[in-house]
Amino acid sequence: MIQGTIYKITSPHTTKCYIGSTIRPLKKRWSQHKNSGTGSSQHIIKAGDASIECLESVTVDSKYALEDLEAKYILSNREQCVNLTIPGGIRRVGGKSHHQKMPMFCPCGAVSSRRNFSRHKKSNRCKAYHANNPTTSDTLNST
Repeated sequence: MIQGTIYKITSPHTTKCYIGSTIRPLKKRWSQHKNSGTGSSQHIIKAGDASIECLESVTVDSKYALEDLEAKYILSNREQCVNLTIPGGIRRVGGKSHHQKMPMFCPCGAVSSRRNFSRHKKSNRCKAYHANNPTTSDTLNST
């Protein structure tokens, strides 16, 4: 069994949030986010006065179960999340790798496959959204 935490990073200067999961102590994970300088959580951290909060502490059977719970939180907060992907990807089941489609989420509200995300970023809808919301362009360009 694994002890894990689902957490949310927020700032009073934006309505957006970042949701993640970890098996590390939350204080250590927070330090990693602040010091990384990259990733979609930086949109929140750069807004200023960011903080991390525990949404749920859980005991799960595997890392995948923790990621599944994280994905549910992300999807239930889709409008506010800056997360560009939900957890998943390649999972090993019975000794074989199984690819799962990992949707990419653009701040403009579009959901795309990883393969088509660069094409989406060139779309008129995406360009118009980011022209009117310049603070989201850093998140979009970090992919």
